[in-house]
Amino acid sequence: MRPTGPPGVLSDFASVAPVTYLLTRLQRDFDENVLKLVADTGLFHAEICTEVEHDPVSHQLRQVGLHSFTAVSQAEDNRHYEVLLRSRALRT
Repeated sequence: MRPTGPPGVLSDFASVAPVTYLLTRLQRDFDENVLKLVADTGLFHAEICTEVEHDPVSHQLRQVGLHSFTAVSQAEDNRHYEVLLRSRALRT
């Protein structure tokens, strides 16, 4: 899903869901760091990103490592990350 300009679809999620699970490839789909787009909105709080890769045997995601949201939102790699985004609008 393309994050359509600020605040776009991200603000929709922030206004209806207290927590949003996001699995993304950082750069490839839109030539922009997806997590930087999320960070720039200021709509969510996130701390840890889990780097994951697809396991071809089990067809599941395998955890590769943990990284700070701040570091990943500034990264230029094209790895897969999953993160829980906590809405600042809907605090739980």
